[in-house]
Amino acid sequence: MTYTEENPSRRKPHSWWAGYQTERKFADLGTYAVVIEAREQGLDDAGGRWGIVCARHSTILNTTSLKLAREIMRSGPTEWCDYCRGEEYPFD
Repeated sequence: MTYTEENPSRRKPHSWWAGYQTERKFADLGTYAVVIEAREQGLDDAGGRWGIVCARHSTILNTTSLKLAREIMRSGPTEWCDYCRGEEYPFD
């Protein structure tokens, strides 16, 4: 991830990421879902301008609208992160 500055915030710990828009904590999964602007993060935005990131596994789902990105974020990473769905991840 590309960082813009240090952020000591516990409430919004990813707000210092480049392209940051919003985030939501999923304590039961031990992760956050973070909405970013893909291009500002240095990511390919061919799948859509907005990316939803699983902070634990660094998986990204792109979408074309910020409204949709926020809705997907609220649904939780088990809906779009393969590793949160229970598929094996080599670094857990």
